[in-house]
Amino acid sequence: MISKVTSGSGSSENMSMLKQETEAYEELAKQLFLESVDLHNAQERIAYSKTFKGKYFNFLGYFFSIYCVWKILISTINIIFDRVGKVDPVTRGIEIAVNYIGIQFDVSVSYQFIHLTLDKELSTLIT
Repeated sequence: MISKVTSGSGSSENMSMLKQETEAYEELAKQLFLESVDLHNAQERIAYSKTFKGKYFNFLGYFFSIYCVWKILISTINIIFDRVGKVDPVTRGIEIAVNYIGIQFDVSVSYQFIHLTLDKELSTLIT
């Protein structure tokens, strides 16, 4: 078979065709490898999403997405109607929880720390 490829006047033509075919097969092998890696990554993500930690992070993602939309909506309403926002949902929720539980806790002092923690958590989930 090698003698058929290398013998005769068309050997340079056959060599160029073989090189083209080899390059095409190498590119195909490369693309198949990349597809295989993507498939394995997708399978790992699916398996992770079925764990408790995966479900927890999924819930947090939805919660902070709704919280972000709420903040944008309320900020837009406050700008349009020239209102001054008095208490945001997080501070209000903490006040309700503190009053319900009955512990002494100054919400006005520590709400900035809680907001920074929630904002950091939100930015971590988004990226």
